[in-house]
Amino acid sequence: WGSVPVPTPAGGSIDSRPVALVLPGMANSSLSWYIRRCMERFARAGFRPVALNYRGVEHMPITSARLGCADTWKDLPEVLAAVRAAVGSASARIVAVGFSMGGTILAKYLGEMRGASGIEAAVIISPPLSYPAHQQELENRPVLSFAMALPLKLWLWSKRAQLAEHLPEIKMSKILRSTSLLELAGTFLVCQGYADVSAYFRENDPE
Repeated sequence: WGSVPVPTPAGGSIDSRPVALVLPGMANSSLSWYIRRCMERFARAGFRPVALNYRGVEHMPITSARLGCADTWKDLPEVLAAVRAAVGSASARIVAVGFSMGGTILAKYLGEMRGASGIEAAVIISPPLSYPAHQQELENRPVLSFAMALPLKLWLWSKRAQLAEHLPEIKMSKILRSTSLLELAGTFLVCQGYADVSAYFRENDPE
């Protein structure tokens, strides 16, 4: 699922602060300026902040045939277990905040897990809460869809050697020619196990 950088207290001392798990937006990571600012504020407020880096995002290498996207909610049980193991407490208190796609991931996870989520409190910021409606909006707003595709193109171009190794069926020429986020998503979502783009939006819908 990527990585969760968990700071270790100096001298091996026990850190009893609650953990604040931060889920970035699409194509963002723990290096993104707003995520760093959010973590700084959590630290000042007495939390132990950690950020989830999705599979292959920014500085993270692509190491398998899966890429980080909205279905990361399926990885959260393992993520939370890893966080608790890293802080040395199976009963560590965890709160969470998700931005944009990270908010959708968090909302979907909480809806699926309900009382067994392992998260005490959560905040979601600017998430698409109806994914089919989000798909429709992208279809109706081609300029927005084109603009949202640009950072993903840059991300995938920067990972072209790793993509060729782990996902050789994805053709970089097709990625670069895509004119919308939906067209771009269609170049790799089938490789992620989805029948088509609509299936991806439908199966990860938090409603």
